[in-house]
Amino acid sequence: MKRFAFLVYFFLILSFVQAQPCLPEGITFTTQVQIDSFQINYPNCTEIEGYVLIRGAEIKNLSGLSAITSFRNTLQIYECDSLINLSGLDNITTVDESVFISENNSLSSLTGLGNLKSIGDAFSISGNDVLTSLNGLTSLESVKGTFGVDGDSLANLNGLNKMTTFEGNVIISGCHSLIDLTGLNNIVTIEKNFRVILNNNMTSLNGIENLDSIKGYFTIDHNSSLSDLTGLENIKHIGTSFVIYHNSGMTNLSGIENWTYLNSWLNIRSNESLNSLAGLENITHVGGLFIHENPELDNLNKLEKLDSIDGMLLIKHNETLTSLDGISNVTSIGGNLKIIENNSLVTLSGLDNIASASIDSLYIYDNELLTTCEVESICNFLVSPNGTIEIHNNATGCNSQEEVEEACAVSMNEIKLSENVSIYPNPFTTSTTIEYEIKQSADVTLNIYNYFGEQIEVIRKHQKPGKQKVTWNAEGLTSGMYYFTLKAGEQMANGKMVVVR
Repeated sequence: MKRFAFLVYFFLILSFVQAQPCLPEGITFTTQVQIDSFQINYPNCTEIEGYVLIRGAEIKNLSGLSAITSFRNTLQIYECDSLINLSGLDNITTVDESVFISENNSLSSLTGLGNLKSIGDAFSISGNDVLTSLNGLTSLESVKGTFGVDGDSLANLNGLNKMTTFEGNVIISGCHSLIDLTGLNNIVTIEKNFRVILNNNMTSLNGIENLDSIKGYFTIDHNSSLSDLTGLENIKHIGTSFVIYHNSGMTNLSGIENWTYLNSWLNIRSNESLNSLAGLENITHVGGLFIHENPELDNLNKLEKLDSIDGMLLIKHNETLTSLDGISNVTSIGGNLKIIENNSLVTLSGLDNIASASIDSLYIYDNELLTTCEVESICNFLVSPNGTIEIHNNATGCNSQEEVEEACAVSMNEIKLSENVSIYPNPFTTSTTIEYEIKQSADVTLNIYNYFGEQIEVIRKHQKPGKQKVTWNAEGLTSGMYYFTLKAGEQMANGKMVVVR
């Protein structure tokens, strides 16, 4: 019995001795000899506490590190040009801080990391010229910081089979052999931002069919062979902004036709070949809309179902854009309205239905052919502005705030709902008169509505044939646009009136 107790005690002590943290100050390996002699120099060292740098052109293998089970700090493997794989790190299960594997010109495989399950911060794989895949990461389940890959030879992202969630940012950058995102097939959630950038031969975004949610921003930029957004069909949530930027081969946005509600900003910028917004035909809401510097985009068609924008609406520097009619169903925005540097745009028709109260500030300038700005939303805003107004450097008729206000006033005063109906004065301060002619005696009803469509007054009269009129007193009401319907027997007319204080 005593002998048994002694043996238990002995093995407990032995296991304690064989598994212990060491090297709190970290260690740098620059030669193969240092790698090979590690277990001799640091017996029983299995958990290195400090920063570990492995850097040296003569290092050919990492077999001497096979006793290590975890790194408590950061592991960096850098400029080991004779290293072809990572065998020797096979017993590593965790790295508490970051892992950087970069500029290892002969590294063709990540074999050796097969038992690595979690990384406590960033994981970067970059500049390894002959690395073609991420095979070797078969046990990896958690990366809490940024996950970034780049490399000319990386042909796919295979090897991340157990990853379903990235807890930090994801950056796929400069992978010029990558044609899609195959290998990310099991990813469901990205907790922060996702950026796909400078992958010159990427032709689609296939490979993320299970991706449901990106909680930060999603940026697709400088992918010159990407022609559309095929592969994004199943994304349901983007947290802050969706940016489609400088993809020179992109001609349309097909691939997201089943998206209906985008809570984030939608930023479509500097896509040199973009000539259609096809793909956005079912979008009803966005968190903000930026469309700028798309030189081949001449219309905003395919946005006909869009009815609300939570933030700013910016239409800027689209040189061939001739019409805003594609956004004519937008009734409210939640920020500034900016129409800037669109050199083929002649009218703001298409903005008519935006409630002026939803506009914070108004910026219309440097549109060299723009002559018609007296659309309803703009006129309403100028009557009762909520913030800054900048109108300048457009064509005559829209070259200043005064010109637009004058055009709005003329437009209102010239309203003729039929040859027998007129309104005067309009705009007005206290009261206005609606004059009309009826052919026979009739019950006449005048309904007045505010710009929210709420009925605020009803006037009823029985009138005889001939010229008649109804006066409406708006005293006590706020400045802005008001609407009326006039019914005389079976005949009807509609119109709008502007109260100016």
